[in-house]
Amino acid sequence: MLSQKNLEIVPDLASLKLRLKTLETQLLSKRKVASFPRVRTIDDFLRESFWDQSYAGKQMQHIKFILDSNQEEFLWGNLVKKNNKFDTRYAFELGSKAKHTYYLATKIFYDIKYSKQLNEDQENFFHLSKQYQNFLKHHEIVDVNLLLQNFTIYFNKKKFQALGFDLPLPLEKKIISLAEFTQPNNIRKSDYQLYVFSSFEDEIREAFRWAEALSLKRPDSRIAIVVDKQDIEYATIIGKHMKMSFYSLAAQEKICKQSMVRLPLELLKLDYIFTWEHLSFLLTNRNLFGASEEFCNRSSFDAEFRSSGIYQMSLKDLLSNNKLSQSCPLFIKFLQRFNLFTKQRQGEKNFTLWVRIVNDFLQDIDWLGDRANSWLQDKVFQSWSSVCDSLCSLDALCTGEISFQEFSYHLSRKLEVIEMRYALESSNVFVLDPDQVSPVQPTHLWLIGMSGGKPRLKNKISNFLPLDPQIKAMVSGIDSRVDFQLRQKLFDSFSINKEEIIISYSAYTKGIKNLKSSLLDSDPLIRKGDEKVKTQKILTSPVDYENLYGARFKKDNQSCGSVSFFADQAACPFKGYAIHRLGSKAIEEPNPGISKKLQGILIHEVLANLWANISSLENLKTKNTDELAHMILTSIENVFEKTENLVNCEVPIVDIEKNRIKKLVLNWLEFEKKGENFKVVGIEKKVRGRIFNTMVSCRIDRLDRLSNGSLRVIDYKTGLFTKGDLEPPRINAPQLYLYSMLLGLNKVSGFSVAKINVKTASLISKIIQTHDNHAWHDDLEELSHEIDNGYAARRPKKSESTCKFCDQKLFCRKKTFENSKK
Repeated sequence: MLSQKNLEIVPDLASLKLRLKTLETQLLSKRKVASFPRVRTIDDFLRESFWDQSYAGKQMQHIKFILDSNQEEFLWGNLVKKNNKFDTRYAFELGSKAKHTYYLATKIFYDIKYSKQLNEDQENFFHLSKQYQNFLKHHEIVDVNLLLQNFTIYFNKKKFQALGFDLPLPLEKKIISLAEFTQPNNIRKSDYQLYVFSSFEDEIREAFRWAEALSLKRPDSRIAIVVDKQDIEYATIIGKHMKMSFYSLAAQEKICKQSMVRLPLELLKLDYIFTWEHLSFLLTNRNLFGASEEFCNRSSFDAEFRSSGIYQMSLKDLLSNNKLSQSCPLFIKFLQRFNLFTKQRQGEKNFTLWVRIVNDFLQDIDWLGDRANSWLQDKVFQSWSSVCDSLCSLDALCTGEISFQEFSYHLSRKLEVIEMRYALESSNVFVLDPDQVSPVQPTHLWLIGMSGGKPRLKNKISNFLPLDPQIKAMVSGIDSRVDFQLRQKLFDSFSINKEEIIISYSAYTKGIKNLKSSLLDSDPLIRKGDEKVKTQKILTSPVDYENLYGARFKKDNQSCGSVSFFADQAACPFKGYAIHRLGSKAIEEPNPGISKKLQGILIHEVLANLWANISSLENLKTKNTDELAHMILTSIENVFEKTENLVNCEVPIVDIEKNRIKKLVLNWLEFEKKGENFKVVGIEKKVRGRIFNTMVSCRIDRLDRLSNGSLRVIDYKTGLFTKGDLEPPRINAPQLYLYSMLLGLNKVSGFSVAKINVKTASLISKIIQTHDNHAWHDDLEELSHEIDNGYAARRPKKSESTCKFCDQKLFCRKKTFENSKK
């Protein structure tokens, strides 16, 4: 037991942030809108509350400071770079991922030091976490994420621990006294109306009309139009075209940074040698010192320089150029100051000194001076100042001095991610993404795009942590069941205490039919939007390629198709019909070496050969690396001898491919050793049966029996594959569901896609349970009906990517048809 004298109590910071954010919302009073997205008081509240005597005690002078998120991210990247000798960019990208993982570990109550059976990435993260904690301990720094759970750190024999609290903080009392609260309503669940529109544009236009009418009728209401994150910008454009007055937290008017911030970024890259691209950029830049007075002369010199055929010129030669000196004296003055700036960039310095050098240089060349009366200048300078302040704060970490090249990387990185935004006006109409609904607390709500799989959830999974604790903690993006529960919880929160709720979705997206979201239980009413009629001369009766039907399958048809019929039909109905009903096959182009298709086949056959001998995970674990390598080489030789397509390949190419496959398969088998126990009961297993109305014949890569007696289907993938390929609508990879249905859903507990490639080995798994079957089951049934009815519409799922890699382009000619309509 810890004594009260040695225990210092600080608040549960997660709860504190939530409570203070609620108070921020309450303080908006009548304005409701433009102020609270820019409120920057959370960190101040947090810091003041932590240092309050009643929580931090009288020993607070022993602690230097609380680590903010900017310093925390830099510290992770710096530790990665220091201990692994990576280049700066890669080290800080990896450090950013590590910071996210560390925060996630504290948030889900997962203590890293008790982890077992970690893979290489997770082991590296574990060691990096210890280095991070030791650094904080040595420098007496507090990390708010570290305080978030029962992570204990010692500062001069003083122990800190995060505890929950029930009473308001002293500062919280002060905030409450400034806010006027209304009595909360009793919680009630509101009913909704469900509509389906012909297109997304019709859907969003109708929502804006509804909001406009309601705003005039009920000016005291808070009206929210909720749109998926990827559609917010498009919805905002439509709203502006309709001259609507609304406020969007995520898609406010963005200020173009290219003409402003790009100039200092380019100046950081330049040295004593100027290429013609760099010199042309400076001579034609209207924001550079003296551009307004000399722009014509500078443009003339730029044209002459580019036509001269000279690729580069030194700074010394530019300064001594007579014509440039006579026609552009202010540009020469800029070059002289830049020459001094390049000399100041030598050696290593701390962040504060580098910021001072850069700011002095920009001030001397009168950066943005030609736009003194522009409202844009203030926005740029505010953002620039905030970036400089955040960089200067990194010196408090005492990580040492850095070169100018490293400093310029951090400055560029900060400037690239900032978004300078402004609000046009206040309004009681909001355009939000699903995660922003709660703080606005709308009285009237319209949910846009509620088709299958929406609202989408941000992927918060980390590969640096084991999957099991993330699944238990319901981290989004790792398990379909968890994602469904989180979506259900989010959707349920929308229906609490609303005066009116309207939900809608469009019938088609880019020609692909949408399914109603599985979160909805009522049938939609069909609403017609604006009808646009185009008049054009028609010489002949056109073929409706968008609703094209071929011959139906005969009811007594017993011929079998492959599972790829479903995949091709999902990608594009025309492709599915052309390949599987008309027998259209593209002519294979000759390629040097071994094609990617053959490479994938060879890996499949090598693995099949290996598992026929190994047969179980238990047996695999008895083999050391050398034994496995020998078995793999033997299997490769057997497979290559039987493959006729390799006869014409040169010996060096074959040897290279053998070594590549050996590394891939060895890496994969080492990865498989870390999985759950299983026995292989089927290799290249042939299965045949009827799926809905379609006879299907297929071959399963591998079938495992798990320790609980259930079956697991394994499908090898050597190309690109993501978890989204398993999600409706129009599932990209339906074969795994089809395999499971043919084997019997009562026997198969789940399936996994084995990703085998050079960079990593991983399993993308899905557990099949009855309560989440209906979404993908309905999607496959719809595809089966299309196949049965001969549906052959020219409607690709993703217009650009689907058509780009399609081997039926010459037959389909969709792009030719689209171009002819323009």
